[in-house]
Amino acid sequence: MASADAPPAPSPDAEVYASHWGRVYETDESARTREWHCDFADCRAFIAPYCARAARGDGTVLDVGCGGSSFGDELRSAFGLDRLVLTDIDPGIVRILRERHAVADTDFAGDANEKKRVECLVADCTSMPAIKDGSVDVVVDKGTLDALHGDEDKRKTIRECARVAKKNGGVIVSVSFASAARAVLLRLIADELAMDLKLRVIGSGDPKFGHLVHFVAVLGYDLKRDVPEFSTPDDELTRTVMTRVANARSVIEDEPPSADDALTLFDASDVECEED
Repeated sequence: MASADAPPAPSPDAEVYASHWGRVYETDESARTREWHCDFADCRAFIAPYCARAARGDGTVLDVGCGGSSFGDELRSAFGLDRLVLTDIDPGIVRILRERHAVADTDFAGDANEKKRVECLVADCTSMPAIKDGSVDVVVDKGTLDALHGDEDKRKTIRECARVAKKNGGVIVSVSFASAARAVLLRLIADELAMDLKLRVIGSGDPKFGHLVHFVAVLGYDLKRDVPEFSTPDDELTRTVMTRVANARSVIEDEPPSADDALTLFDASDVECEED
């Protein structure tokens, strides 16, 4: 099992991420309240048994790289957790969040015993030393993995989420674009960290026919043991898409590509002309 006991060095691309999102939030006012991917209501039924398991006592939700999303706040309210910690790499959106939640512009103390309802923190999602080990009940990644360059930063982020999640009952909720590569990465990192993984495909219909879908994943320790719903058969959409991922490494293609699928500038008529 890989160690998740100490925050790593920040991503080499941290300044690039900060610069990019700073421009986005400064120039696009709608991004300051945008709910990327899907709404909390779309995910609630699936994540409910896992979040209810985590919501014991004075619970904390950490929304990593949240931007203007209200997902973490809605989750905190829905499952009765006391504290909400919002992080983003852009100081500008963090100031906006502090104003939105009437939070004082002070540094985050990282004390799980504090009774402040909301904390807003400037932080790189790949390294969050201000957040203590095993101090968070529900960690939220909503679209943050999709905003990172390369698999290594994605892996570092999930490892950091695992480091700060409580080992006894804590969970990570990850919402992302649906892709075969993401499903594979989540499976690999869950195995590395010895965490259970449950993934659901959320959307209006089969992506093969143009419907937009997302992955909602829950990672945690002993989910199979503690959550009866873990063994509940998946819904038809999830079964369909994940069968494709397993068989064809695709969320839309039922079979792996063959030599006949190769792109070419020529077709059968060109061959016939040459033979004539």
